[in-house]
Amino acid sequence: MNINATIFVQAINFFIVYCLLRSFLFKPVISIIDSGHAEDLKLLGIIAQQKKDIAIQEKELDDYWQTCREYFQAHRPSLQQSRQINVENSSASGQSSFSCASDDEIVHLTQQTYNRLAEKIKNVH
Repeated sequence: MNINATIFVQAINFFIVYCLLRSFLFKPVISIIDSGHAEDLKLLGIIAQQKKDIAIQEKELDDYWQTCREYFQAHRPSLQQSRQINVENSSASGQSSFSCASDDEIVHLTQQTYNRLAEKIKNVH
C-alpha cells in the first residue's frame, strides 16, 4: 500500500471545509431550529394556561348554576301556595270570576319557567 502526500492534503482540505460548514451553515441552522422549539414550547405553555383558566371559569359557572338551582328548588312555591297567590291576586284586582289552573298546568308552567331560566343562566357568561 502506497501512501502519498495527496491523502494528507485531502484530509486537511476536508477538515477545513468541515470547519467552514460548521461555523457558517450548521450554527445558524441549529440556532433557528432551537428558537423554533422555544417558540413552540412557549405557545404550548400559553395554551395550557388558557385551558386551566377555561376549566376554572367553567367550574365557577357550574357552581353558580348549582347555587341558583338549589335556591330555586328551595324557594319553589308549592301547588297550594300557587293557588293561594292566584286567589289573592284575583281578589285584589276585583275579578269576580276565578279560574284555577289544574295541577298539570301548574307543573307544565313551572317546568317551562325553569327551562327558560336555565337557558338564560347558561348564556350569562
